[in-house]
Amino acid sequence: MKKTFKPGDIVVASGVYYVRHPGHRLAHEATIVAGEVFPKCKQCGLTVRFKLIRTLESNDNPNQAPFYEILVPFHEEDRRHRLADVKAHQDMLGTFDKEPTGG
Repeated sequence: MKKTFKPGDIVVASGVYYVRHPGHRLAHEATIVAGEVFPKCKQCGLTVRFKLIRTLESNDNPNQAPFYEILVPFHEEDRRHRLADVKAHQDMLGTFDKEPTGG
């Protein structure tokens, strides 16, 4: 299996991926599901790269964010922005059917 992946490559293993963007933001982790296509970045386009950190076990839920990725905003305006970010990410991945809930 390849060590790094680029937008347009098919995801062959569901797992947590290290995502590196050149220049405009810090690297981060993302859970990506097998069978999907690695997405391009709205800002850096096709230069974003992905590296598998760990695969998901068959009983892992790929739609459940790890606890350290869940942000709890302090103000209602921050919450609305976070929900908009989550919705945009869900739309980009096309893997979620409903909006996130929470308060």
